[in-house]
Amino acid sequence: MGRITIFSLNQCPHCIRVKAIFNSLNWEYYNISLDEYPEKKDDMLKISDRLTVPQVFFGEQHLGGASDILNLEKDGKLLHMYKKLVLGQSIPTTPELQKPSNKEKQN
Repeated sequence: MGRITIFSLNQCPHCIRVKAIFNSLNWEYYNISLDEYPEKKDDMLKISDRLTVPQVFFGEQHLGGASDILNLEKDGKLLHMYKKLVLGQSIPTTPELQKPSNKEKQN
């Protein structure tokens, strides 16, 4: 199965809201906390062209931020996107969508 990746900040209300949507749907997600990995902000900007959080990816497809996710859910398109871009897909291998390894974090 593919993966939902969320770039977030721990206390961000918009991030919390998006995660709550995915939790209510029982959809697992891979959280890249910019509190824990501040160096990942450059990667987030590179692949989303946005500085705000959250930034959500289904597989390697950027879906957008909180308002984008809320609109997709309201319009009934979020489940379709999930089925198309997450279910039956591979976990993304793009380096920007990965947490730094412990070795990298120590350097």
